[in-house]
Amino acid sequence: MSQSSVLNHSPNLYQLLGNFLVDKYRRYRLSSANTSPLICSLVQHLPIRIERMFENAIDGEHLPFLHSSTFAEINILESGRWGWEAELYMRPKSFMTKMRIRLELDRERNCWVTKTLSGLGKGTEIRTHAIPKGENQIKVVIDFYVPKLPGFLHKKYSEYYLSTYQRLYEEDFSMMSERQLALDFNKQGARRPRTEYTEGINLGLASVLQSEKSTMFVFDGKKYCLRFYQDKWIAYSATCPHMLGPLNESEIADGHIVCPWHNYRFDINTGQCSSNANYCLTTPPDIYHDPATDELWTTGRV
Repeated sequence: MSQSSVLNHSPNLYQLLGNFLVDKYRRYRLSSANTSPLICSLVQHLPIRIERMFENAIDGEHLPFLHSSTFAEINILESGRWGWEAELYMRPKSFMTKMRIRLELDRERNCWVTKTLSGLGKGTEIRTHAIPKGENQIKVVIDFYVPKLPGFLHKKYSEYYLSTYQRLYEEDFSMMSERQLALDFNKQGARRPRTEYTEGINLGLASVLQSEKSTMFVFDGKKYCLRFYQDKWIAYSATCPHMLGPLNESEIADGHIVCPWHNYRFDINTGQCSSNANYCLTTPPDIYHDPATDELWTTGRV
């Protein structure tokens, strides 16, 4: 999880200015304290593998997209298996919500620390411990430390951090769960012998499927979306090749679909990623509509 320090969720202009001034007061007030006090702690019990939690922690790129109501923009300055450092803006984007943060992961100790190096919330640390409780169960303890915080602001900061991180973890859990399902599906598919579809697969009646936004089907061990677009039936991969994000709910805009996790855009005709040339969608089967029966079929593949 990343660091955040604005005290109101989606604040208006007056609240934004108030948050900015309160944080300015905290940062520059005289204090004899040599350490940052623990303001509050949040405990989460998640039915997920710790590997997914590590992936999520070092993935700063997803913040403005999966958590679009909280983060406006991020610029990753450096990253690796150790973590990442970035400049980012909270919502609404403003010089008052700019911050530079660094997340460092210690895999051996199952913990990571997020530090605010400059900007809003400077000096704040969020220390997270992920404690395995089983193969698919972890206990996550998040401790929030804020330096120079006067006592009368403890309750306000605590309420903000707890509510914000509760929401962020709910959004991240959805992502981690979907990724685990996709990994399990791919692992199971790799164990199956390749199927020879010499006559294709019957997908159903066009008149019925046309009323649906999209239909998912499995062909040759991979998931695809079936859509009626620009007066023709098309298929494209239902899985983003970057981190296996779901593409089936994306709207088609100018012939492109977008992954909700990292905003990667893909051309549904070529499969090419316009956001990152390293990624390309799996080639889908062609779709054939039999006008005599109104049935939709995939073309055969041997």
